[in-house]
Amino acid sequence: MELDMTTLRTRFLLTFLPVQIITAVVLSAIGYYLSRQSLLANLPEEKALAAIGSLTPALVGASFVLLVLVAIYIMVMSGRLAEPIKLMRDECLLLSQGDLRQRPDLVTSEDEIGQLAQCINDMRTSLRALVAQVLSQDEQVAASSEELTASAHQSAEAANQVAGSITEIAQGTEKQAGSAEYIAMIADAIMQSTKEVVTAAGDVAHIAQNTSTEAEQGRQAVEQTVEQINRIGEGSDAVQQAIEELSNGSREIGEIVTLISSIAGQTNLLALNAAIEAARAGEHGRGFAVVAEEVRKLAEGSNQAAQQIGTLITKNQVNMEQAVTATQAGAEGIRAGIRMVNATGEAFGKIVDSIVVLSEQIDGIAQSIDHMAAGSEEMATGIQDVAKVSTATSSEAQNVSAATEEQSASMEEIASASQSLAQLAGELQAAVAKFRI
Repeated sequence: MELDMTTLRTRFLLTFLPVQIITAVVLSAIGYYLSRQSLLANLPEEKALAAIGSLTPALVGASFVLLVLVAIYIMVMSGRLAEPIKLMRDECLLLSQGDLRQRPDLVTSEDEIGQLAQCINDMRTSLRALVAQVLSQDEQVAASSEELTASAHQSAEAANQVAGSITEIAQGTEKQAGSAEYIAMIADAIMQSTKEVVTAAGDVAHIAQNTSTEAEQGRQAVEQTVEQINRIGEGSDAVQQAIEELSNGSREIGEIVTLISSIAGQTNLLALNAAIEAARAGEHGRGFAVVAEEVRKLAEGSNQAAQQIGTLITKNQVNMEQAVTATQAGAEGIRAGIRMVNATGEAFGKIVDSIVVLSEQIDGIAQSIDHMAAGSEEMATGIQDVAKVSTATSSEAQNVSAATEEQSASMEEIASASQSLAQLAGELQAAVAKFRI
C-alpha cells in the first residue's frame, strides 16, 4: 500500500511523540534552571550558592529519570523495529538459498517496514511463478530440441531421398517430353477422326429427322385407317342387326304361312264335305258342288303355295343364319383388325417418340463431338505445352536436386544446433532445480 507524505509525517510524529515530550520537559527544566540562575545572580553570594545547592540534586535526579525513560523507550522502539527486520533478513536468506515456497505473512504492519515485507513477498511470488514457468518451458524446450534433432536427421535423410527422386524425375520428364510429342501426333489423328464423326453424326441426324417425319405420316395414316375400320365395323354391326331383323321377320312369315296352310287344309276339308253334301242333294246341289270343287282346288293351290313359301322361308332363314354367322365373324375380324391397327398406331407413336429421342440424342452426340473436337485441339496445344514444360521441368529438377543437397547440409547444421540447444536446456534445468516451489 502506497502512503503519501502527510501520512508518513504523521506516523513519524506519533512514533517519536514520547521522545518529543521528554525533550520538551528537559528543555523546560533547563529553561527553569536558567531562569533561576538569572534570578540568583541578583542575590547575595551565600544565598545564591544555597539556592543552587538546593536545585542541583533535583535537576540531576530529573535528568537521570528522563535519561532512563528515554533509554527504555529507545530499547522498546529498537526492539519493535529490529524484529521485523530480522524476519525479513531470514526471508531473504531463504530466497537466496532457492526456497520459494509460499509462507504466511510474518509482518502485518502497514508502515514502511510492512511495505518492504510485502514487496519481498511479492518478489517471492513472482520468482516462484517465473521458476515454475522456466521449469515447465525447460522441459518443453528439451523435448522440442530432441524432436527437432530427430526431425532434422529425418529431414536430411528425406532430402537425400528427394534429391535422388528428383534426379529420377528429371530423367522421367525427358522421357515424358518425347511421349508428349508422340501423343500430340495421336491427338491430331483423333481430331481428324472426330471431324469425320461430326460429319457422319450430322448425316445420321438428318436421316433420323426424315425417318421421324415419315413415321409421323405413317402414324397419321394408321389413325385414318382405324377411323375407316371403325366405320366399317359400325356398318357391319348395322348389317348384322338388319339381318337379324329379317330373320325375325322370316320367322313371323313362316308362322303366317303355317297358319295359311292350316286354313287351306281346313278349307279343303270343308270343300270336300260341301261336295259330298251337294252330291246328296242331286240336281239341286250341282251348282254348289261346282263351287265346292273350285274352293277345294283353290285351297289345294293355296296349300301348295304356302308350302313353297315355307320352303323358301326356310332356305332364307338358313341363309340369313349363315349371313348372321358370317357377319358376326366379320365383325369379330373387324374388331381384331381394329385392335391390331390400334396396336400398330401405338407402335408407330412409340417409334416416332423413339426417333425424336434418338434425334435429340444424336444432336447431343454431335454437339459433344464438336466439343470433343475443340477439346482435342486444346489437348494437342496442351500436350505441346506439356512437352515444353517437361523440358523446363527437367532443367529445374536438376537445380532442385542441387538445392536439396544444400538443404540436407543445412539440416545437419540444424541437428547440431538442436543438440547444443538440448544441452543448454539440460544445464538450465540443472540450474533451476535448486529452487523449491
